[in-house]
Amino acid sequence: MLLTGARPSAVRAGAMAAVAVCAPLARRRADPATALAFAATAILACDPLQILDLGFVFSFATAGALVLARPWFDALRKRHGFGAWLARKGAVALVAWLVSTPLTAMCFGRVSLAALPCNVVVVPLAGAVVALAIASMAFFPLLPAVSGLCNVLADALARALVVLARAASSVPGAAWEVAPWPAGAVAAWFGCAALLWFAFRRRLASEDGAAPDPGL
Repeated sequence: MLLTGARPSAVRAGAMAAVAVCAPLARRRADPATALAFAATAILACDPLQILDLGFVFSFATAGALVLARPWFDALRKRHGFGAWLARKGAVALVAWLVSTPLTAMCFGRVSLAALPCNVVVVPLAGAVVALAIASMAFFPLLPAVSGLCNVLADALARALVVLARAASSVPGAAWEVAPWPAGAVAAWFGCAALLWFAFRRRLASEDGAAPDPGL
């Protein structure tokens, strides 16, 4: 987290990981929503102006949506096979796209259609890069050669991500330049997404034979 320059997205991930690791030590269940709230509170307590930082807004908006979508992800985890694995990755990509699209349109005047299919590949690759970076730091004190190998692999995957992003953005129609969306349009987008989500939650709860959780 510190090696990234303590960027909001890295601090969010680090704080959430710390809460998840420490919760069992206090005999508490690791709760992603609580961890996310803790991370946001810690960042804003140190620098309230971070709430105006786009990195903070995008990171916490997307992470919050992924936390809310946990019941969907949990339902997909019950399925097996390559199709189920692809559906899980696609679900994460879809949620991230639905949340980031209106924000990107409002802040940058751009709507990316390529982001949705690309994220299916980007999410596991990015996870692998992070895992290799952590492994590199862990191995460095005792096994520098293994640490170096982790760095080489992480660098190769990172370069692959850049190539993928550039290739996807060069496809005709992959992204549209639009007039910056007004706040009302963004609110309407999120309102429609919320209605669809609540309808899905009720359907999921009825299939499980349980009442929907009002907290979600």
